[in-house]
Amino acid sequence: SEYCSDHPTMKVDLFCKECGVEVCRECPFSRHKRHKIVPLISEEKRRLGEVTDSVAELLEEMQRAVSGVKEMKQRARNRKDDNIIATREIFSALRKAIDEREEETISDIKEGANKSDKALESQLERLVLLWSQLKSCLQLVRKTSKEKMRAEDLKKRR
Repeated sequence: SEYCSDHPTMKVDLFCKECGVEVCRECPFSRHKRHKIVPLISEEKRRLGEVTDSVAELLEEMQRAVSGVKEMKQRARNRKDDNIIATREIFSALRKAIDEREEETISDIKEGANKSDKALESQLERLVLLWSQLKSCLQLVRKTSKEKMRAEDLKKRR
């Protein structure tokens, strides 16, 4: 305990509400005459109550803040999960579209190659036929030429 500044031999155990200071049992009869004086313990309990109430209010505010942050964190997790799911769906659809386009393109290539192959086969058949006909013509020309030469040789010899 502290001692009174006005009465140094007296311990302070009262509180002057008007001046807001701790006082001793002699002060209400001197400087703090007609002031509202209360026991120091009562004032300390009152102040402790105010501090306790303030701390309780702060704790409630902090609890609300903690809850708010937890909710924001959960919403962020949910958004993350939703974004991952959406991204996977998009890429899955893209892969499916790419695979379908790949199959269409391969099918088009095969169809084009088959058409080209058939056209080339047809041309080849025509060329082989022409070649065969030309070969026959050549043989006929050679045969005719030989026969003509023999006939001319026979004519000359006669």
